[in-house]
Amino acid sequence: MLENLAEVKKITSSVIRYFEQENNFALVDILKGSYPSSEQIDYDNWNGGTYLYAFIYEIEIDIFRRHRALLETYEKEICDIAQLFVRTYDCEQLACVHIRPVCRQYLNWNDLPQGVAKQTILQLIDRIKTLMISVSTGGPRIQEVNSQYISVYNTLDEYLSILGLDNPNPYKDLWEWYGRWSQTDLGTYASRRAFIPHLYENTVDEINKSQEVFTGEVYEPTGWDRVDRAIYEMKKRIAVADTEEKFQAIGMLGRETLITTAQRVFDAELHKTDDAVVPSDTDAKRMLDAYFMYVLSGSSNERYRKFAKSAVDLANHLTHDRMAEKSDAEMCITAVTAVINLVRTLSCER
Repeated sequence: MLENLAEVKKITSSVIRYFEQENNFALVDILKGSYPSSEQIDYDNWNGGTYLYAFIYEIEIDIFRRHRALLETYEKEICDIAQLFVRTYDCEQLACVHIRPVCRQYLNWNDLPQGVAKQTILQLIDRIKTLMISVSTGGPRIQEVNSQYISVYNTLDEYLSILGLDNPNPYKDLWEWYGRWSQTDLGTYASRRAFIPHLYENTVDEINKSQEVFTGEVYEPTGWDRVDRAIYEMKKRIAVADTEEKFQAIGMLGRETLITTAQRVFDAELHKTDDAVVPSDTDAKRMLDAYFMYVLSGSSNERYRKFAKSAVDLANHLTHDRMAEKSDAEMCITAVTAVINLVRTLSCER
């Protein structure tokens, strides 16, 4: 019975109650915050045979560090009391207790840009999946949405890298995805619809299980009144938007906000574009690309330039997109906010 997790949890609950009545709150703290399990560690064949078990209590790192100096003492105390509740088990004995720090993939949420949190990543994944499914099941043609896909893909790829996760999607554009879905094992719409969620299944599971939280503020005012008012207005509108026209209006406001932001920081004398074209006063993408290229110059900033370009590309696509759903408008706000936060951070440092 001691191999049964439900039984281990029942015994642990009884041990917690025992220590509560003894006011031993250090052990209560450990056990209540633990992930219990058991494992068979030996077998004694004398007198009909006895299976020997260890109870394993995995605890969060902060709890482990707090109690580390006394863990050996605590393990013995917990084992002694737990044995009171397993004495009646035939052919089974509790031999020892081990307390360990839990080992898991910790995601670097606080390394992400301001305004980017767990929901942002999940929205980007949903966007990618929607595009991949739609083009492979009779939806839009690849050339109509490929640039949007690439923009979302690159942004997501950068975010996953920051979190410490591998990108499970090897298809960097929709033509690569076309090459995959053209193979015989994905010959039907149903098989393609089933394939895409499976592609991201483990990644989504890691993100959802992560207990890390983003501690930064979603949006810190820039001090540029027009930009700050626009972000505030976008967030007000998304709370009540319920039609395609209202979602599209948020995208238009986002586009104007990017233009205003670009105009605030772009200097034609300093910020040169890759193609040597002088951007117009409304060409937010060229202005921002040139700005980031200048302020993030040098090989040490290559990764930051890549992220900035991906963020601008995504925001540019979303603000020009014909938004039909609330999730599109929400992602637009997230993308625009991320670009503005990046500009604000860099402009404050200079």
